[in-house]
Amino acid sequence: MSATLRPGRLGEPLVSDVMTTDVVSARTDTPVADVIAEMVRCGVGAMSVVNDQRRVVGIVTDTDVIVRKGFRPLPRMSSPLLDEFMRSHRNRWREKAGGLVAGEIMSSPTSLASPHEPLRDVVARMVTMGVRRLPVARADGRLVGIISQRDVLRLLCRDDTEIVAAIRLALADRGGLEAAREIEVTCTKGAVTLRGSIPTASDAEQIESIVRDVPGVLGVRNELRIASRVRSSAT
Repeated sequence: MSATLRPGRLGEPLVSDVMTTDVVSARTDTPVADVIAEMVRCGVGAMSVVNDQRRVVGIVTDTDVIVRKGFRPLPRMSSPLLDEFMRSHRNRWREKAGGLVAGEIMSSPTSLASPHEPLRDVVARMVTMGVRRLPVARADGRLVGIISQRDVLRLLCRDDTEIVAAIRLALADRGGLEAAREIEVTCTKGAVTLRGSIPTASDAEQIESIVRDVPGVLGVRNELRIASRVRSSAT
């Protein structure tokens, strides 16, 4: 399925353009059994955990849930001091394995995305952190959606004709780039080639930058020629 930007907006996509807004959430006291049932019912791999004001306090992922099949909680020691020592040395996965409510297995604190953030910044953060999804919240921390790797993939899934049309719209949106109207734009499997003659090298760099930000573009081959250099070589 091909994702589209919201009507009336061109250029670099924001988180709000691709995030999922119909999200399920849990409270810290929601039983893990209910979390599992809801994740299976909705076909999702994570649930945000919120407080009474819908502010995000953590996130429960499928990994947090299934870890109980790989680890067993340590037995309680007869001695309180020994029990406390053992608990302090459990790894976090064993602790999650024994959790019975969302607050005991969630990851917290969790990084949040803003709906107004550039998508590229959030994707870079997800890759750096090694996470597949992030809750999306307003400035006050209230949950408004979630963004996942699959949401980004849907945005990148565009056919070549649609990509070329989007590039044309993005270039036309920059009124000062008159030279962009004359260039040839071709696209094969997301790889874009730019050809033609333009006035300056800075124009070529600006055009390439605009094209790279168009959703669906996987690479750019810039074969634009600088008009002044063409004239110079011809004399």
